[in-house]
Amino acid sequence: MINLATNTETTSINDIDNNLKRLYSLRDDYRDEIPPIVIHSVDVPNNFKCRVGWFANVQIEFALLEMLKLIDTSKTEEHKRIMEGYREHIKKYEDEDYLTKLSEYIQLVNQLLTKTIGHLEGMLES
Repeated sequence: MINLATNTETTSINDIDNNLKRLYSLRDDYRDEIPPIVIHSVDVPNNFKCRVGWFANVQIEFALLEMLKLIDTSKTEEHKRIMEGYREHIKKYEDEDYLTKLSEYIQLVNQLLTKTIGHLEGMLES
């Protein structure tokens, strides 16, 4: 193993690679559009970013990255702000602009995923 963390713990290249694969999947394997009907787990296709499960998976990935010390506090703070806003937003599903704002949260998370992917790829290059 090589030391890629900012402290004395070590993180393997394999750890970074596995995290990158999952981040790429969250960004690229799910659809940005919001379908006109509610999509359930048993529906095909069900790979839409508007589903609560997608947002939950993003939260899990960022918690793991933070635990492995692969991202710094500024990225986790940005992620926490976005997710707190999203959690408040989903309580207002009857609002007229609900779908527009949901789409905005999807784009914010996409941008954060792209930045985080770039950060991890930079760690592999160094």
